[in-house]
Amino acid sequence: MSCVLLTSFHLPLPAPTGAYPFRLDLRDVVPPPVWSAIAESGRLIFHAAGDTGGLNPRDQQALVAREMERQFGADPARNPAFFFHLGDVVYDHGSRSEYYRQFYSPYRDYPAPILAIPGNHDGDIDPFEEISASSLYGFLQAFCQPQKFVPTEAGTTGRTSMIQPNVYFTLLTPFARIIGIYTNVPEFGVVLADQRAWLVEELRAAGETGHAIILALHNAPYSMDISHGPSYEMQAMLQAAFQQSGVAPDLVLSGHVHNYQRFTHRTAQKDVAFVVAGAGGYMNLHKVGGFMEKIKTPGVKTPFPKTTLDSYNDDHHGFLKVEIDARSRMLRGDYFIVPNEEEDPSGPAVLFDSFVLPLKKIAISF
Repeated sequence: MSCVLLTSFHLPLPAPTGAYPFRLDLRDVVPPPVWSAIAESGRLIFHAAGDTGGLNPRDQQALVAREMERQFGADPARNPAFFFHLGDVVYDHGSRSEYYRQFYSPYRDYPAPILAIPGNHDGDIDPFEEISASSLYGFLQAFCQPQKFVPTEAGTTGRTSMIQPNVYFTLLTPFARIIGIYTNVPEFGVVLADQRAWLVEELRAAGETGHAIILALHNAPYSMDISHGPSYEMQAMLQAAFQQSGVAPDLVLSGHVHNYQRFTHRTAQKDVAFVVAGAGGYMNLHKVGGFMEKIKTPGVKTPFPKTTLDSYNDDHHGFLKVEIDARSRMLRGDYFIVPNEEEDPSGPAVLFDSFVLPLKKIAISF
């Protein structure tokens, strides 16, 4: 049995591999035909999930990967352009030696690029390693490289490293910005002053573009689970950033909690959807407390001010598909679940929850 020793304090961040303000253009990530399909259709589709690693003996990670792969077809305009991982790629300590088994091999056949923000396990350091290691060393090799190359850990999969400029960064697309935040290794996360200042600047910049705005962070600000619970630290950090920037995102994605939950949080600027999608494959799922039955209608009151719980699933693994349609001015989220240990593993993914967010104005830029 592995020994998990998570630190209770933050660890220093590695040096960025790109220039400030740490932005990555989607056209440098996807193949030209995919970029053309996005530009011509006015549609961006991507997958999102977190907490995938850990060598699940029931192999739920493989089921999730298989069902994400099945959503690719002949029409590039209808295919996901990438998979945005919400952290905890490798357990228990983000060791570089585990990347083949927990990342490269499971996604061997996934046909699109994979981007990621680190989770607490990715940043943690194994105290029993014979050689010294720095926090996020394995993550940097896989995701934050100046140029694409096939790392040794990728083996025969052929997957190249990603070219993210930092462990926190902004992905630029023609009509959406995805701002990825690193919440470090403490149980409820911590974001230091320089990253908080960067976040405020990136929110302001995103607001000026008129693009849809998505935030991604590993630690879930809102959660009704009985294992990890909510991060009041992340709630306060985000609320301060929204107030200082005068800009609120349309959607906030997180993991850390191993289930699916969807909240609506009302800010001064707009209603913001907060989605926990941390059931990407790790063995243990986290139960939601206080509810004897599944939610039949959205809007269940929570202990969090101005926040309702609209849907949840705590007994299946799954993944989120996000679609932004610039011409229809809408953002749609579909959450799919895969068979659990009591069900036929050959069965297909099932659409569990859908939501649509109106985008009052959305600019298209290339």
